[in-house]
Amino acid sequence: MLLEEFMIFGGYPEVVLKKSVQEKTSVLTSIFDLYVKKDLLEYLKVEKILNVKKLIEFLAVNNGQKIKYEEISSLCGLSFNETKKYIEVLSETYLIKEVRPFFTNKNKELVKIPKIYFIDNGVRNYFINNFNALNLRDDSGYLFEGFVLSELIKKEQKNIKFWNDKNLEEVDFVLINNNHVVPIEVKFKIDIKSSNFSGLNNFLKNYKKTDKLFLINLSKQKKEGKIRLILPYAICEMMC
Repeated sequence: MLLEEFMIFGGYPEVVLKKSVQEKTSVLTSIFDLYVKKDLLEYLKVEKILNVKKLIEFLAVNNGQKIKYEEISSLCGLSFNETKKYIEVLSETYLIKEVRPFFTNKNKELVKIPKIYFIDNGVRNYFINNFNALNLRDDSGYLFEGFVLSELIKKEQKNIKFWNDKNLEEVDFVLINNNHVVPIEVKFKIDIKSSNFSGLNNFLKNYKKTDKLFLINLSKQKKEGKIRLILPYAICEMMC
């Protein structure tokens, strides 16, 4: 299954072209070595490299989850300002993508804590040393979100947010194009249940003028009210 391979090993062409797991991991190792030697050293002081490696490993373990800078700073031996600076560097060198909350009412929605994703799942899996099949791991949902995010970035979607409120209702991604809002829920599931629509339905209650909502899943492509269920291969439909 090509989708599973992409979710595990990522989309770097030199990785995709290799056939064995050993060859793919070897190429990922060389990519990271070059990244450290060429890109990071241009931005960072040499004595901070180990701290930044800890930072990268922490982000890899917590891929796609909400991140508190204070927590990262303490664990990685960095100041708050250093942590913000190095996360900006990792973003500028296209290793990670910071996804910030979408909000219009600060009293109703959580607005401070971002999510951070690795743009390439293969690089992320390299940092946690886990290239197991999807049915053997508990992070498949986050990997699927990472895949969707990478596809949105490829489609030149630059203003990507996520949404959640104080009742813990959440939508994985919210695209903003010329003040037009498109919420997207991502479910790595074949069997879609009514509970899987909860985040989108609550978003619609808060933003009644929203006319397009999407639920990306593994089995269905149809429309239910304003919500369109689409397969991962049809992500371009959201930009039409």
